[in-house]
Amino acid sequence: MTAVSIDGRIYQWKLNYNTKAFNVSITMNENENDLYSLDYNFDGTKFAVSSRMNTIKIYDETTKVPILDLSTTGPFKQGHSNRIYSVKFTDLPDVLLSGGWDRTLKIWDLRIGQAIASITGLEIGGDSIDAREDHIMVGNNRTQNSIQEYSLSKRALIKNYLWDKDNPLHAPSIYSLRMSQPKKFMVACGSDPNEAGLFDLMNDCSLICGISNLPLPCFCADIANLSRLIAIGSGDGYIRIFSWKD
Repeated sequence: MTAVSIDGRIYQWKLNYNTKAFNVSITMNENENDLYSLDYNFDGTKFAVSSRMNTIKIYDETTKVPILDLSTTGPFKQGHSNRIYSVKFTDLPDVLLSGGWDRTLKIWDLRIGQAIASITGLEIGGDSIDAREDHIMVGNNRTQNSIQEYSLSKRALIKNYLWDKDNPLHAPSIYSLRMSQPKKFMVACGSDPNEAGLFDLMNDCSLICGISNLPLPCFCADIANLSRLIAIGSGDGYIRIFSWKD
């Protein structure tokens, strides 16, 4: 298990089967550069880390050494100009997505180490980008057009979604968003109000159910692939596990 922290460190844990506990196996220091998100590629051979200093670094999982720095400006498309809150590998082995405070989503080609496209007008304030096949789902830190779907190949907006079709004026500012594998369900969470929602991607991203009145904003979420479980992490330090039925 690997995680990043705003103390500038990358932590990695391994399960000790004798004690049934996780032990820290490696700590990598990024020299006071707040780290915001991490994602592994499909085969787990490398992972990407985003940061406050507008940088994305690609690490080799075996050596734990950075093998690519995506902070530089390329001749075709420049990198981010502000904090990068989310990174996500796509199903294409050399294509990475990133988004942050500069209101852009970047599409990177790791073979050349440059951004090859940029989608503007987003407000990404958390780890709220996910991708399956040609579909990119983005959760924005705003109440209008908070959920958006983009085409990876066309690099264009497919559709804006309401958080709740029965209550169009109601939507939290989204901090986290995750799709299941295969692409059937999605969970998203945020603040103002502090809640999470489960969505049916096979039915026009319709809200299935919501979790509301949480004590503090929800900053991270995930959804199980093989069972009907979702996890929500909030500002009160708790991780809450929920299940749902048809």
